[in-house]
Amino acid sequence: MLAYMMYDEPLPLENGGPLRLVMPRMFGYKSVKWVNKITITKTQEIGYWEKFGYKVDGVSYP
Repeated sequence: MLAYMMYDEPLPLENGGPLRLVMPRMFGYKSVKWVNKITITKTQEIGYWEKFGYKVDGVSYP
């Protein structure tokens, strides 16, 4: 989900404005504070945190 508003106001820069990627029901490391570009791939890539053992799916519930 791409967020551009917070509390009916434009998303402030300190909260990731003007656009922030939010992954509902997933741990925070799966969200991105500042979006520079979006790349679509055919296969899932391993991210920064996953290289250190964090779960790829980032789900915060069983």
